[in-house]
Amino acid sequence: IEESERHLKIDPQIEEELKLTDGSTASQIYYLEHQSGFPAYKDSKVDYYPSGEECFRIMVEELKKAQKYIYLEYFIIEEGIMWNTILDILEEKVKLGVDVRVMYDDVGCIFNLPSHYADSLRKKGIKCVVFNRYIPVFSTVFNNRDHRKILVIDGNAAFTGGINFADEYINEKQRFGYWKDNGVRITGKAVYSMIQMFLQMWNAFAPEKEKLDYEKFSLEEVALLPEKERGIVLPYSDHPLDSEFVGESVYINLINSAQKYIYFFTPYLIIDNEVVTALILCGRQRTVRFAPSGYQYRTDTGTKIFQYRPGFVHAKCAVCDDKIATVGTINLDYRSLYLHFENGLFLYDCHTVMAIKQDILDTLEDCNH
Repeated sequence: IEESERHLKIDPQIEEELKLTDGSTASQIYYLEHQSGFPAYKDSKVDYYPSGEECFRIMVEELKKAQKYIYLEYFIIEEGIMWNTILDILEEKVKLGVDVRVMYDDVGCIFNLPSHYADSLRKKGIKCVVFNRYIPVFSTVFNNRDHRKILVIDGNAAFTGGINFADEYINEKQRFGYWKDNGVRITGKAVYSMIQMFLQMWNAFAPEKEKLDYEKFSLEEVALLPEKERGIVLPYSDHPLDSEFVGESVYINLINSAQKYIYFFTPYLIIDNEVVTALILCGRQRTVRFAPSGYQYRTDTGTKIFQYRPGFVHAKCAVCDDKIATVGTINLDYRSLYLHFENGLFLYDCHTVMAIKQDILDTLEDCNH
């Protein structure tokens, strides 16, 4: 992590300018930059996709353009239409000299992939790391899973969100009815943080001969946008190796800063006293709405909980006051908030904020209250 932070530079002007117009958000950005180690960017674009099917289609388009490298880090990979489509592209790109690296979580894939699947990828020329291999003895680190979803292509585009690489995420396989998920494509300067995020995890677990040299990646090599984009984009990560719970703090800070409303997508609503207290205080004055697939708490203090009728909500995001949103991999449950390696995007004054809001409002039409 220290090596990565040496290459990530915070632009103090972004925070200073924001202090003049929105001190609360400036404080949130300061916290994220200094606790997660990733800077805020202007001139970055985030395209929001309200379904796994739509995001997958764009992923395939971007993968086909790859000329230098493709880096994937996912919690779940399962053979099927989705992964096999991607694997075919990866194999073709390896033959053309593209550096392809895949990292997946062993427990996330233990029932989805054949044993020694990593070896089969390596035989195809794909470098592969299996995160925290399952060992059938009691161990506290068994609970520390890599729940992140990161795809980076050539410094031109990066993806994250709720979707993994298995057929239920694009509704080619039915598990709990319609699988409601989301994904985002990042372009512009913020892609550099996604590259560094992948490098951190890859270099921590890859064999020495396959570690990546941080010096080979620079912000200057990231493809710039053809025109300026408004707003601020801040990729961030969270991990269980310190005492700072960044993912939970982002959610609590959003709840506390909301003036009019805050809406959430979460698959699971199993929250601790800190979040419950924040929600109760917020719900007495503002509108709080959840669209979870399963929940443990119900309040009568202004917080409204909606359950999705057509199937399962797997998306993880929040939006408040038409100006701030976060989207990524972080569920509102104990494992995501305290035990897992996770990642997200903090968005301020971006077009994406309203796209997330509209998706939540549209989805609420298909929910029971």
